[in-house]
Amino acid sequence: MLFTPLTIPAELEAELTPAVRAFVELLLARISDLESELEQLRGRMQRLQGTTPQNSSLPPSTQHPHAKPATRKQWKQEIGYHRRSLAHHGG
Repeated sequence: MLFTPLTIPAELEAELTPAVRAFVELLLARISDLESELEQLRGRMQRLQGTTPQNSSLPPSTQHPHAKPATRKQWKQEIGYHRRSLAHHGG
């Protein structure tokens, strides 16, 4: 998701005092920085989504101690195994 750069509309900029203009520009720069950071974090989250110590180089301590591994049935449901096998066998 790309953000449109924010600018001060010309009709408002003409009415701003120098101090208010400087403050608004500071806020716009901060918003831009935060949007950039948000994009980086979203990308990182997307890369990490679905990773567990069993399928990545994450240390075991990063997984909840009571987390149960996915069962074979859950795994088949996630990949659509049953539907695919039925489609191949006319079921």
